[in-house]
Amino acid sequence: QNSTTGEICVQNCYPERIAVYEYIKGSGGTNVQITPFANEVDGTNSNPRHSSRVMTTDTMGNWNGGKVPMEGGNRYFTSTSTQTHTMTLGGASVTFKVKPVLDGNEYDSTWWVTGWSGNLPSEGTTSTYTFSAGRNQMTVEAEVIGGVADDHRYGFSPTPDLAGYSAVSTEPAFYILRDQVQGSIPLFRFYSSSTTDTFLTTNPGKPDSKGTGERATMDAAGMSQGQIMGYVFKDPSKALNALTENERAIPLHRYYKGTRSVLTAEFNSSNNLVVSGSGSGRVKIEVKWNDNPNTAGTAFESISCNGFTVTRNGRRGSASGLIDVTGGQTYQVNIVGYQGGSRRNNNQELCLRDGHGSDCNANVKIGGMTGGSTNGDHKY
Repeated sequence: QNSTTGEICVQNCYPERIAVYEYIKGSGGTNVQITPFANEVDGTNSNPRHSSRVMTTDTMGNWNGGKVPMEGGNRYFTSTSTQTHTMTLGGASVTFKVKPVLDGNEYDSTWWVTGWSGNLPSEGTTSTYTFSAGRNQMTVEAEVIGGVADDHRYGFSPTPDLAGYSAVSTEPAFYILRDQVQGSIPLFRFYSSSTTDTFLTTNPGKPDSKGTGERATMDAAGMSQGQIMGYVFKDPSKALNALTENERAIPLHRYYKGTRSVLTAEFNSSNNLVVSGSGSGRVKIEVKWNDNPNTAGTAFESISCNGFTVTRNGRRGSASGLIDVTGGQTYQVNIVGYQGGSRRNNNQELCLRDGHGSDCNANVKIGGMTGGSTNGDHKY
């Protein structure tokens, strides 16, 4: 009996799985993914296909240095010699390697695609290649998949649940449990509309889980729309009772690609504040003066910009404040009592003069900036 749902199982008592599909928004090209152990040996499939995927090249076909370890090679391998194979996928040639590894008395293996060249067919196209692995024949399936994307999203249907996305494959990316069983924990999905990013986590933090979790990072990225997708195991050993004879638990890794636009600011020839970049932030403005009003007047009476105002008081003084800004905008700087001046330090400073000489009787400086825009993509 399931302690959470109260359901009583009579036969084939394994938790129900949920297929999770992968979608992408935008695409920077296509890539190659191979699936080893795609054939049956002795009437059984030694590894479920959804748990054995290898993608270790960039969208130009160059090896990225990655290697993927796998279990379950005892039906195939008889030595630890590295094997190199080349297969065709449409108009492209794909080369991969497999290194059998002895784990006690059983063989595991490590796989990597070393590169591909030529013209890949359309996304979703597959091809198979069969070779002698030692003890038995092995079939590897290669598939053309989407490359770099604006966002990778995950859902329960082959059809994406948000507009603007397309399915990576008709096959599920991975499986999770529908109901919670002993030893399993929730897998949450969040989404940020501001950064167009889907985020999976088992530890979002309060109020969804104990402690602080990843809440600060999620809040900074504008993550919301949280929901429990299903259940997974943090400790692989606790998954054993939920697995059938030919299944195995695999880790769900998170990969991140982020880009950031930094805001910059300078003064133009009209003494106005010009902000470049994208996103929003704050600029610190620092004003200092040392000016005798009884000698040739003063360099300014007041300075204001986007809600920040400084009024001169006394012969010497200083003031500073933060201005809210947005990239791509110009903000007018109003200087009452302006008698002339110049820009200095790569347009980061205004030198203001009084009615005598060319020395600076007041300075307006850009003291620093915060903010900008961040766009990221998490893939699993």
